[in-house]
Amino acid sequence: MPIFEYVCKDCDASFEALVMGGREAECPKCHGQHLGQKFSVFSATVKTASAAPQSSCSSPSGGGCGMGGCCMDN
Repeated sequence: MPIFEYVCKDCDASFEALVMGGREAECPKCHGQHLGQKFSVFSATVKTASAAPQSSCSSPSGGGCGMGGCCMDN
């Protein structure tokens, strides 16, 4: 749902309003509709998977496990 930030040009109140459809926002303090829209920034939380475990295995040819040169295959 779109939530916008406004500042009322009549009473200088800052507020957020949920605006749906063709409805106009209204100042909750003075009920004015002479509004300026503020620049809004959003925040997001991203859940990331942990990194793959690092292997200490490396072959003399420079390949590692899974690259056809695993030193553990000997």
